[in-house]
Amino acid sequence: MQWLPEQTGLRLAIALLVSSTTVGARADALPALDCVINPHKVFDIGSQVRGVLDTVHLERGEYVEQGQVVAELDAGVERAAMAVAQARADISSEMLLGKLNLEFDTRRKERIANLYANNSVSIQNKEDAELAAELSQQRLQEATERERIRELELWRSRELLEQKVIRSPGSGFVLKKFKSAGEYVEDQPIVRIAQLDTLNVEVIAPMDLFGQIRTGMTAQVYPEGFEGTPRTAQVEIVDPMGDVASGTFGARLILANEDYAVPAGVKCQLQFDAAPQHADTDIGASLRAAKSGRSPTEESEEGGKWAVIDTDNQGATENAAEAVSGQ
Repeated sequence: MQWLPEQTGLRLAIALLVSSTTVGARADALPALDCVINPHKVFDIGSQVRGVLDTVHLERGEYVEQGQVVAELDAGVERAAMAVAQARADISSEMLLGKLNLEFDTRRKERIANLYANNSVSIQNKEDAELAAELSQQRLQEATERERIRELELWRSRELLEQKVIRSPGSGFVLKKFKSAGEYVEDQPIVRIAQLDTLNVEVIAPMDLFGQIRTGMTAQVYPEGFEGTPRTAQVEIVDPMGDVASGTFGARLILANEDYAVPAGVKCQLQFDAAPQHADTDIGASLRAAKSGRSPTEESEEGGKWAVIDTDNQGATENAAEAVSGQ
């Protein structure tokens, strides 16, 4: 028995550490777990104001885009109010009259000022002309402010009318229709919509797996009753505490479903992919330890050990090391 040369020792250390890493990865494999596939979001759409439904545009199973009109309330009064506001906002005669009066009084004030400079009119005439021009300026300003107020009233009327139009806050499929045309709504939902292009995979795991399931991990999901290639999901949420009564904790995975091939509301099983083992770090530590001239039984920075090998088996050892380094 003798110590291996430095180069052979380096290659042997690599082989031993990579081999131990592979064994550890297999030992850390998580068991298959039961799960449930749910919609990513489910939301009930209602009306922000009370009223009688005039039209409901959707039926169960239909797809709706974000911002699409779902239903409309009876809005005859609001439409009439907006028509009045629109007519008031279109009034332009006050502004035109104000501009004409201001232009006339401004020119008159300039003429009176010239005559007063030549002592042709009294100071009273000059002050009357200046007052008339100032009043015309204020009347034009008043007309401008009234025009702004009428624009705001039109905006308010449009918003009141828009409250009678119910739009979808997101995209998805109609799960249920609660109300129909002619029914009175106050705080009740009209339709229920589910987002299915992304799915939530809910899993309940035993507490002995706490800390082994982490956000960012991936898993293969097998929906119940659907054979074929499993779908890959990624852990989004891991509950920070468990349930005392059941001895479990929850986790949520996100499953992409752009093709709508996987239905929501079904049971499933999932198998977590093996957690990545940082073999490169371990190998780097071994190389540093070997180059530093440590003794064969001295522990490396990552907790590994050097081994004592019979030189009769040196050729087989080198072949194994070369095979590992070539992967």
